[in-house]
Amino acid sequence: MKFKLNKICTVLMSVMMTFSCLTACGGGGGSSTNIKFWVYGNEEELEVYELMTDKFNETYGKEHGYHVDISVKPPANYVSLIQTVSTSKTGPDVFFVDEDNFKKWIGMGFLDDLQEEFDAVTDIDTSNLYASTVDRLRFDKATGTSPKSAPLYGMPLDTKPSALYYNETQFKKAGIIVISVDEEDMDKFNEGNFKD
Repeated sequence: MKFKLNKICTVLMSVMMTFSCLTACGGGGGSSTNIKFWVYGNEEELEVYELMTDKFNETYGKEHGYHVDISVKPPANYVSLIQTVSTSKTGPDVFFVDEDNFKKWIGMGFLDDLQEEFDAVTDIDTSNLYASTVDRLRFDKATGTSPKSAPLYGMPLDTKPSALYYNETQFKKAGIIVISVDEEDMDKFNEGNFKD
């Protein structure tokens, strides 16, 4: 039962992708077919979570016999709610974790090691997950570090795109040259073999 619960939590998180908070599977007591997903956010974020959950339930969930129940919680006491119920049978199976609590909650047993279940997911394409983002969600309890070889405890979830604005005129006055080159093309650019 625990294996199936963890696998479905991983699948759900894989479907959702990258966010400024983290998603993780907890020790809640959901059955092997019903997954409790606790969320918070503004109106637009909540709409996205509802749409993703509905889509999951209608497609992958229906095909594999899983159903995700989404529950909106107040943002002001979301963290305290998780801490209160995360090790009980009334707690959520999938929830958000901010970076301040991530390692602490692993140590407290609120999050499960998802590596084996994530590796077993072969019918969902997770290739568009940035390794650098996913690797931040690895943790070695023995060393207190996050090497690439450490177990995976969460998946990124992104519903808040970031943008960086700048004044190009002021940059030019300061002698800063603005380029727009993808990371994989930087070596070619620096060698003079790739145009901005």
